[in-house]
Amino acid sequence: MRPVPRDQMVSPLTSISFVGVPSMVFDLAESPLVGNADMLNIGFGGAPAAANIPELAQKSFPNAQCSQGYGMTETNAAVANFAGPNYASNPRSTCVSVIINVPIIVSP
Repeated sequence: MRPVPRDQMVSPLTSISFVGVPSMVFDLAESPLVGNADMLNIGFGGAPAAANIPELAQKSFPNAQCSQGYGMTETNAAVANFAGPNYASNPRSTCVSVIINVPIIVSP
């Protein structure tokens, strides 16, 4: 599979939501398509996100809401999620547990 060039990552006519790893948000924000895409949702997980991602996304996509989540990829289940103003005001947080989960802190 060939890598997709940064300027072809998003179709400005159809993309309103984006989900990927945090580093992909930086690539997306630097893409020349930013001015044409009306992104509404930007989600990421799988790795710690830089604290400035909400600010960067807001500059590039003023209508977008950022969310960060952690989960069990293999089962397509969410364990923790963080979105919108809560995420923007606490970007270094590791999310909030989904209500059906019982978090357990284990000493190493």
